[in-house]
Amino acid sequence: MGIEKLCRSLYREMEKGDLDKFISILLKGLEEAKTSKLNMVKTPILNIIGRKLGEMVLEKEWKYDRLYRLWKKSFKNILLTNIVSNKYIYN
Repeated sequence: MGIEKLCRSLYREMEKGDLDKFISILLKGLEEAKTSKLNMVKTPILNIIGRKLGEMVLEKEWKYDRLYRLWKKSFKNILLTNIVSNKYIYN
């Protein structure tokens, strides 16, 4: 999936308010963009996705609410990941 198509798909899901699908599409798109050598997504690709998506939501009334909900969801995932990781490390 190209970056333009990925951004349009992300925007559609954000517009609908389906943040779980947004995350699923984003992770799939980033998985396809990983380099073969380091298995990481290059920073310029992340910047382009952020910039294009930002331009799409700039004038929308719902942008702060959806971005806040997305941030909260990602923060919870980080906490859960750390809790599970620490459980396996310390047990």
